[in-house]
Amino acid sequence: MDTPIVVLLNRIQTVLQSNVWYYWGRRSSFPGLNYIHVEAGDPEAYGELAADVFRAMKLPIEDLQAIFLGQRLQDWEGDEYTDLGACAISHDEGWSRLAVLTKKTIRLIHHHGDFDGQTVGIYYPSGEVQRLKKM
Repeated sequence: MDTPIVVLLNRIQTVLQSNVWYYWGRRSSFPGLNYIHVEAGDPEAYGELAADVFRAMKLPIEDLQAIFLGQRLQDWEGDEYTDLGACAISHDEGWSRLAVLTKKTIRLIHHHGDFDGQTVGIYYPSGEVQRLKKM
Protein backbone atom coordinates (compact mmCIF):
# COMPACT_ATOMS: atom_id res chain seq x y z
CA MET A 1 0.00 0.00 0.00
CA ASP A 2 1.34 3.44 -0.94
CA THR A 3 2.33 5.82 1.83
CA PRO A 4 0.47 9.16 2.03
CA ILE A 5 3.45 10.98 0.57
CA VAL A 6 3.58 8.64 -2.46
CA VAL A 7 -0.16 9.12 -2.96
CA LEU A 8 0.39 12.88 -2.83
CA LEU A 9 3.25 12.77 -5.33
CA ASN A 10 1.10 10.67 -7.66
CA ARG A 11 -1.71 13.22 -7.30
CA ILE A 12 0.70 16.03 -8.16
CA GLN A 13 1.94 14.14 -11.18
CA THR A 14 -1.65 13.64 -12.34
CA VAL A 15 -2.42 17.32 -11.98
CA LEU A 16 0.80 18.26 -13.76
CA GLN A 17 -0.43 16.22 -16.69
CA SER A 18 -3.51 18.46 -16.64
CA ASN A 19 -1.29 21.52 -17.10
CA VAL A 20 -1.51 22.78 -13.54
CA TRP A 21 2.00 23.82 -12.58
CA TYR A 22 3.44 23.76 -9.09
CA TYR A 23 6.64 24.81 -7.53
CA TRP A 24 7.65 24.01 -4.01
CA GLY A 25 10.26 25.67 -1.89
CA ARG A 26 11.01 28.14 0.84
CA ARG A 27 10.09 31.82 1.22
CA SER A 28 12.63 33.98 3.03
CA SER A 29 9.77 36.08 4.40
CA PHE A 30 8.67 33.03 6.40
CA PRO A 31 11.88 31.68 7.97
CA GLY A 32 11.67 27.97 8.65
CA LEU A 33 8.39 27.52 6.77
CA ASN A 34 7.90 25.44 3.65
CA TYR A 35 5.36 26.15 0.97
CA ILE A 36 3.74 24.89 -2.20
CA HIS A 37 3.04 27.42 -4.91
CA VAL A 38 0.50 26.62 -7.63
CA GLU A 39 0.14 28.53 -10.87
CA ALA A 40 -2.76 28.32 -13.34
CA GLY A 41 -5.38 25.63 -13.54
CA ASP A 42 -8.68 25.02 -11.79
CA PRO A 43 -9.17 26.68 -8.37
CA GLU A 44 -11.38 23.78 -7.26
CA ALA A 45 -8.40 21.47 -7.72
CA TYR A 46 -6.44 23.65 -5.29
CA GLY A 47 -8.75 22.78 -2.42
CA GLU A 48 -8.42 19.08 -3.18
CA LEU A 49 -4.65 19.40 -3.38
CA ALA A 50 -4.55 21.36 -0.13
CA ALA A 51 -6.49 18.56 1.54
CA ASP A 52 -4.01 16.04 0.14
CA VAL A 53 -1.09 18.10 1.42
CA PHE A 54 -2.62 18.46 4.87
CA ARG A 55 -3.24 14.72 5.11
CA ALA A 56 0.24 13.85 3.89
CA MET A 57 1.81 16.31 6.33
CA LYS A 58 -0.44 14.94 9.08
CA LEU A 59 -1.92 18.38 9.69
CA PRO A 60 -5.46 18.68 11.09
CA ILE A 61 -7.78 18.65 8.11
CA GLU A 62 -10.06 21.15 9.87
CA ASP A 63 -7.27 23.71 9.49
CA LEU A 64 -8.22 23.93 5.84
CA GLN A 65 -10.48 26.73 7.02
CA ALA A 66 -7.30 28.83 7.00
CA ILE A 67 -7.81 29.64 3.32
CA PHE A 68 -7.72 33.29 2.35
CA LEU A 69 -8.94 34.58 -1.00
CA GLY A 70 -7.49 37.59 -2.77
CA GLN A 71 -4.61 38.22 -0.37
CA ARG A 72 -1.04 38.75 -1.57
CA LEU A 73 1.15 36.09 0.01
CA GLN A 74 3.96 38.51 0.76
CA ASP A 75 1.57 40.58 2.91
CA TRP A 76 0.88 37.73 5.31
CA GLU A 77 1.54 37.88 9.01
CA GLY A 78 2.85 34.33 9.23
CA ASP A 79 3.48 33.87 12.94
CA GLU A 80 0.03 32.59 13.83
CA TYR A 81 0.36 29.84 11.22
CA THR A 82 3.75 28.48 12.20
CA ASP A 83 2.46 25.69 14.44
CA LEU A 84 -0.19 24.03 12.29
CA GLY A 85 0.46 25.26 8.78
CA ALA A 86 -1.87 27.30 6.60
CA CYS A 87 -3.23 27.57 3.08
CA ALA A 88 -3.73 30.68 1.00
CA ILE A 89 -5.11 31.37 -2.41
CA SER A 90 -4.26 34.75 -3.90
CA HIS A 91 -4.55 36.43 -7.27
CA ASP A 92 -1.55 38.47 -8.35
CA GLU A 93 -0.31 39.44 -11.81
CA GLY A 94 -2.86 37.19 -13.48
CA TRP A 95 -1.90 34.01 -11.64
CA SER A 96 -3.98 32.01 -9.23
CA ARG A 97 -1.75 30.88 -6.40
CA LEU A 98 -2.05 28.43 -3.57
CA ALA A 99 0.48 28.25 -0.80
CA VAL A 100 0.59 25.66 1.93
CA LEU A 101 2.98 26.57 4.71
CA THR A 102 4.23 24.05 7.23
CA LYS A 103 7.14 23.57 9.59
CA LYS A 104 7.27 19.83 8.87
CA THR A 105 10.77 18.62 8.04
CA ILE A 106 9.89 16.91 4.74
CA ARG A 107 9.91 19.46 1.94
CA LEU A 108 8.06 18.78 -1.31
CA ILE A 109 9.58 20.71 -4.16
CA HIS A 110 8.97 21.57 -7.80
CA HIS A 111 10.72 24.64 -9.16
CA HIS A 112 10.43 25.99 -12.66
CA GLY A 113 14.13 26.74 -12.50
CA ASP A 114 15.28 23.54 -10.79
CA PHE A 115 15.92 20.37 -12.75
CA ASP A 116 14.19 21.08 -16.06
CA GLY A 117 10.81 22.36 -14.92
CA GLN A 118 9.43 18.87 -15.47
CA THR A 119 10.26 17.26 -12.13
CA VAL A 120 8.34 16.87 -8.92
CA GLY A 121 10.31 15.61 -5.99
CA ILE A 122 10.49 15.30 -2.26
CA TYR A 123 13.53 16.63 -0.43
CA TYR A 124 14.43 15.05 2.90
CA PRO A 125 16.50 16.77 5.61
CA SER A 126 19.30 14.27 4.88
CA GLY A 127 19.57 15.70 1.36
CA GLU A 128 18.09 12.58 -0.23
CA VAL A 129 15.80 13.36 -3.15
CA GLN A 130 12.91 11.28 -4.49
CA ARG A 131 11.75 12.56 -7.87
CA LEU A 132 8.85 12.04 -10.22
CA LYS A 133 9.12 13.18 -13.82
CA LYS A 134 6.22 14.68 -15.69
CA MET A 135 5.08 12.16 -18.30
